[in-house]
Amino acid sequence: MDVFTIPCLYDNFSYLLIDEQSGSGIIVDPVEGWPLLVEIEKRGVSLAALFCTHHHQDHCGGIEDITEEISGVRVIGYHEDQSRIPGLTEGYRDGASIDVGPFSIEMLHTPGHTPGSMSMLVRQAGWAPILLVGDMTYETASLEKDIVPATGDRDMLLATFAKVRRLEKRLPGLE
Repeated sequence: MDVFTIPCLYDNFSYLLIDEQSGSGIIVDPVEGWPLLVEIEKRGVSLAALFCTHHHQDHCGGIEDITEEISGVRVIGYHEDQSRIPGLTEGYRDGASIDVGPFSIEMLHTPGHTPGSMSMLVRQAGWAPILLVGDMTYETASLEKDIVPATGDRDMLLATFAKVRRLEKRLPGLE
C-alpha cells in the first residue's frame, strides 16, 4: 500500500491510498478536486471511493468535481451526515467494517470536532494498520484547536481521545 499526502487549498491536504498490485485507490478527505484529479491521473489510479472524516467544506469540498469526472465512485461518511456531505452514497455507524477493493476499513465514530466525525482504520494484508483521523490531533494540549464553535464538543472529544488511545494499545504498530 502506498500512502500519499496531497496538498490542497493553502493549508490542508488529502490522503491518497493506492494498492500497488491492482492500482485501486481511495481518497480520505477529498478537500478539492483539481489537485486530486491530477494526482489520480499521474499515478494511473482506479479510484474506488472517497471517505469524508467530517462534513466541513475543507474536508469534502472536492466531491462534486471528482464524481463529475469519475463515475461510480463511492462517497462514504457518517450515517447522520447525509444532508451535510454532498453526494454521500454510503453512511456508516461506529464499528462498521467495509471492503473497498483490497482495503479493509473499520469506520470509527470519533466525535468532538463535529458530532459526525469519523476516523478510518485501514488494513491491507502485509501492512501495519493506518488510522486516518481528519481534524483530530488527540493531544489534550491542542484540545481547543480541535473544537469548532457550534459543531464541536469538548467532552465528546476527550472521550474520543480515550477511544483512540485504547485502539493504540490494541493494535501495536498502528500508524
